Amino acid sequence: MKYRRVFTRALVCAAAAVPLLLSGATAALPAAAAASPACVVQYQVQNDWGAGATVNINLTNNGPAVSSWTLGFAFAGNQTVNQGWNGTYSQNGANVTVASLSYNGSLATGGSASTGFNLSYSGTNAVPTTFTLNGTACNGATSTPGAPTAGITSPTANQAFTAPATVTINASAAETGGSISKVEFFAGSTLLGTSTTAPYTFSWANVAAGSYSLTAEAFDAAGHTVTSTAVPITVATSTGGGGPTGAAPQLHVSGNQLVNSAGATVVLHGVNRSGGEFACVQGNGIWDGPMDQASVTAIKSWNVTAVRVPLNEACWNAESYVTPADAGATYQQAVEQYVNLLNSNGIVAILDLHWTDGLYTGNSAGCSSAQATCQKPMPDSAEAIPFWTSVASTFKGNN
Repeated sequence: MKYRRVFTRALVCAAAAVPLLLSGATAALPAAAAASPACVVQYQVQNDWGAGATVNINLTNNGPAVSSWTLGFAFAGNQTVNQGWNGTYSQNGANVTVASLSYNGSLATGGSASTGFNLSYSGTNAVPTTFTLNGTACNGATSTPGAPTAGITSPTANQAFTAPATVTINASAAETGGSISKVEFFAGSTLLGTSTTAPYTFSWANVAAGSYSLTAEAFDAAGHTVTSTAVPITVATSTGGGGPTGAAPQLHVSGNQLVNSAGATVVLHGVNRSGGEFACVQGNGIWDGPMDQASVTAIKSWNVTAVRVPLNEACWNAESYVTPADAGATYQQAVEQYVNLLNSNGIVAILDLHWTDGLYTGNSAGCSSAQATCQKPMPDSAEAIPFWTSVASTFKGNN
């Protein structure tokens, strides 16, 4: 009996599903021992961005101690291992093997080791179902609870649209240990909409011009969440090379960005329209050349979204040495009319105090006069403050 107990324990440790024959008697191994796999594998997709993923594998040895191990499994789709760690990866078609390294090869009975890799794929990133440890079958993969995955499959990064745009956002989402309850779609921090059934999609209509960062957040049935990698897109005001359409966007500063009234980042593409800084102080009228709709249409054809309008503080403030017909209210009204014309054509106006009073004869001096007859390196305290105070009052409310 003593010999039989020792022999039985040896068979149980080997997990052999073989009947024991002693003295003509037959004794089956206990069912739990016979079903014990050589190892237990936890296969966790930690991050999935729709075309690739990061996977972590935790391997527990249920059999006798080993000094090295090789884990084998097969992909169910077209996944390709790109980079692995804590193991040497090799792939032949769908079949993958991971060989232990010098520092993690020794596994006692009940011992565990972790390895991981990055993969790329198209279609569905299905979890492998069959694993082997040193050639002996393990359990099927189990998932770590609370590990949903999400990725935006369309639009693609840096895809361009034309305002007013309709952007259809599609996302993939999965939970290896449960089910997905919903997917929320965001532009920056703004919630756009929610989808509760696969395929997860949302149609974002009437999108204004700007730059947006799209993400999808997946929720599993247990309330765990994961946010996809952000996908940047651009919605332009240009229509077939004809320049911006509609009125100019109302802008304000957010952090270090210019954003429109919807909170979307706006990147300006502009030109300089000189004349307003010098013609008036030289007695040659207010502008140098046409400032009418035809000229603005020509500027629009270059897909310009901003025009810098350089100004002269002496003309705006009607200083005594400026011709009265080109100064004060007349000059201010002309500037305001041109700004309104630009704005109505979808173009942002940048008002620039370009020529100022103040004496400067230093390096690269444009003139030796204290009058506003050239550009100076700094604005003067006497006339620049009244200039900007009046400009602010004139354009108050126009962003």
